[in-house]
Amino acid sequence: MAESDVPLKKRKTSTEIVNLSKTQNALDDFNGFNVKRVLGENSRSKTAVILGQINGEDAVVLLEKEPFDLNNVNRYLCAETSLKNTLLNDIYGTYEAYPPKSENGMYLFWLSNSVGFFL
Repeated sequence: MAESDVPLKKRKTSTEIVNLSKTQNALDDFNGFNVKRVLGENSRSKTAVILGQINGEDAVVLLEKEPFDLNNVNRYLCAETSLKNTLLNDIYGTYEAYPPKSENGMYLFWLSNSVGFFL
């Protein structure tokens, strides 16, 4: 087969992607998700791969913390960010910081076994 005979893959348009998500019941939350085990994690890249089950089907979830928006750091350093002191001495202190919910997002990649390609 010549190179010119190979059919080109067509990229999905945003309309096709929206229609796809409507037919495949996109998730709104993790209600009913049961964690089976952690498959991997990387504290440096702030990612975790989780094996779980929802509605009786196995699924793999990749979680990744969103990067800081350095153009708007004032949204992290505000009254809505709660602090828990973990160490305090006469030179410095360390804290666990809990920013507002809107600034504490994650990216999520969901891989369902409904088409039978793993496990």
